[in-house]
Amino acid sequence: MQDDKLINIHSSLTNLKNIIASYNFQSIVLISGKSASQQPYVQENLASIIEQYHVYHFKEFSKPPEIQDVYMGLEKIKNAQNPLFIAIGGGSVIDIAKLIMFFNAYNIDPEAYFLKGAEKPSYPDKLFLIAIPTTAGTGSEATQFATLYIDKKKYSLDCCEILPSSVILDPLLTLSLPPQVTAESGVDALSQAIESYWSVNSTDISKSYAHRAIELIYPCLFDAVHHPNKNNRESMLLGAHYAGKAIQITRTTAPHALSYSLTSHFGLAHGQAVSLTLPEFFIYNSHVTDENALDPRGTPYIRKCINEIAHLLHAKTPEEAAENLYKLFKSIHLKINLDEVGISENDYALIVDHSYTPSRMKNNPRHVSREDAIGILKAIQ
Repeated sequence: MQDDKLINIHSSLTNLKNIIASYNFQSIVLISGKSASQQPYVQENLASIIEQYHVYHFKEFSKPPEIQDVYMGLEKIKNAQNPLFIAIGGGSVIDIAKLIMFFNAYNIDPEAYFLKGAEKPSYPDKLFLIAIPTTAGTGSEATQFATLYIDKKKYSLDCCEILPSSVILDPLLTLSLPPQVTAESGVDALSQAIESYWSVNSTDISKSYAHRAIELIYPCLFDAVHHPNKNNRESMLLGAHYAGKAIQITRTTAPHALSYSLTSHFGLAHGQAVSLTLPEFFIYNSHVTDENALDPRGTPYIRKCINEIAHLLHAKTPEEAAENLYKLFKSIHLKINLDEVGISENDYALIVDHSYTPSRMKNNPRHVSREDAIGILKAIQ
């Protein structure tokens, strides 16, 4: 696996002890998912560390994180001195670690920060987080943002201080993932890469990351779900990391924007929620015109990007690419229609009203009106 200029990348959990020894700290805050912390491979590599240091272990929280989880975590670690944070788990685990680390260091009330715009004071010291993903999906280990929900509404923390300083990408940690989790998290990563590629914020660097992510994820997602082995799990993990690096530069776009209320109000897993609209937005964006183009590089550039993504999806046209996505999603047992997940036309207004975040919609290469968003939902009913 390749080194990263901003994050120290390691390929095995067996390196954890040496990585920890390179930091100056007084205590460890360990944030983990319940299943991750119970893996024998994880316990084996954590045993000597837990014995050697004062460890505060927090593992009781919602997925995705909610505001009360942050308060619980802050209470749990209130006596931790000069802590080094370690997060072992999926994207929600890494996100909650980022949130707790940030609010613990800055001593800000989380609700005041998100709801009242409280400003953070200056903080002279760098925050240190070792991120160890056990799913191949969110790419949270490669980004400077974290998500949480307050009263079913999504909020994001976005600041460079919470970018992990070290990352361990060990495919052995993902071998035991259930097929459904593999499918949902894998589609999330694939969607991030596709959205980053067509984003109005894309750069040559972000597109190279997104290109690599699609190349790694798309051909092996089916086998990772149905015939998992170390090789395809490694491809998925590395692909998800590249997708995370891509959206670190560009952020996500319309499919992700619409996905959040599908998760918060209807309980859909994030990857399942994103997958529902992605193929239709592929077609929608390909029909961009000079009148509705948001990317200043122009309509021909946007269409070129869409066609390049289609090629990466083994398709000659955007319509064929959308069909290939539908076939892939069905083959890994994801739902492709809203009625399959219990959503009716009566729910459209709620979905759009709670998902229409201007920042993500403005990242989309083609303008998306409220009526357009409802049209997308009608197309997948």
